[in-house]
Amino acid sequence: MSNRILSVQYILILVLFFILNSSCNQTTPHKHILIIQSYEAGLPAYKNMKNIFAEQLRKRDIHAEVHTLYLDGTKKTEKKQKLTIYEELNRLSSWNPDIILTCDDPALNALLTCDHPSVKTTPIVFTGANYPNMPFIQKQSNITGFRDKPDYRTNIELIEQLIGKCIVVRVTDDIYADKIILADMDEQIKDICKTNNIFSPDKIRLSGKRGTSISKNKKIIPDAMYISTINGKSTRSLIKGLGENYYNKAYLAIKRDYLTLSMGRFSS
Repeated sequence: MSNRILSVQYILILVLFFILNSSCNQTTPHKHILIIQSYEAGLPAYKNMKNIFAEQLRKRDIHAEVHTLYLDGTKKTEKKQKLTIYEELNRLSSWNPDIILTCDDPALNALLTCDHPSVKTTPIVFTGANYPNMPFIQKQSNITGFRDKPDYRTNIELIEQLIGKCIVVRVTDDIYADKIILADMDEQIKDICKTNNIFSPDKIRLSGKRGTSISKNKKIIPDAMYISTINGKSTRSLIKGLGENYYNKAYLAIKRDYLTLSMGRFSS
């Protein structure tokens, strides 16, 4: 996993090199690079990326001032992330970034939808995005980058190898990005994992058979792999969905944000 991340980042450096070199001239000895990170500053991967980035700039003799904005997407809503970027771009207007680099989906999505005028004029390179808004990106000549599409099929197969037939729980907060993720995941696993189509009277999506959290009832052993989708905005749904009375249940985080991290801690 780490090798793949490093290779993508190395390719990204090459793209930055060509973009920055093409815009270099004698009157601008230092280039201004704005990096927008999706998560908190203390994320271990960011330290590695910072070192690789600095090393590659030195090797290519690119003199640059680098400013990094951390969105802390696990604690801020999408609306707050957009506002943070908009305000930062305004604050940096006199500094005038020559290029903007975004890492992961939250940073890219927030930047593209923050409605700041510089988004349509400043060169933008993205990396680590699972589901970039390609229809929008293809209309903008100043945006390029690398998509890192998740392999959910392999995740499901690994879960089955580890614990056998089970209920795989995924949590969504019903935003547009989640709908794209779920549709892609369903397509990837449609022949190896049953998608739920049974609902309880309380609109709680259940896995094949109705479960119960009453301990005295005999637990149900799944006869196949199932996907159970839970609405993260509903406390009732979360409690009942995670408490269904089945043997063998696994939680699969479909993205990295406050909701999925909280569910991961809760289900561990």
